Amino acid sequence: SQLLKRPELSADMVASARRRTSVPVAIKIRINNDIRITTELAMRAEHVGAAWITVHGRTPQQRCQPVNYDAIRTVKDAVGVPVVANGDINSLADAARVREQTGVN
Repeated sequence: SQLLKRPELSADMVASARRRTSVPVAIKIRINNDIRITTELAMRAEHVGAAWITVHGRTPQQRCQPVNYDAIRTVKDAVGVPVVANGDINSLADAARVREQTGVN
């Protein structure tokens, strides 16, 4: 959760991993209470070469609260790389509903 507060450090980590390997590098993030910080992190990761981004639709403090699918949609709309939604998807029907709701890949 500390990396969520430092998008520049997360981007540096993605860039460093990309320089050291030929395999795709992806990240998984949680949302921040301030969605602008989350989208900034995602955009920076995309800019330095993240192949895809998985977004867990809860903040680090949330455990059982409902997933914020609107926040996942906001991240998806902010980047061009594939986005994977994470959180409370327990069936194929759930996956289809979340895909429709968020626009994820």
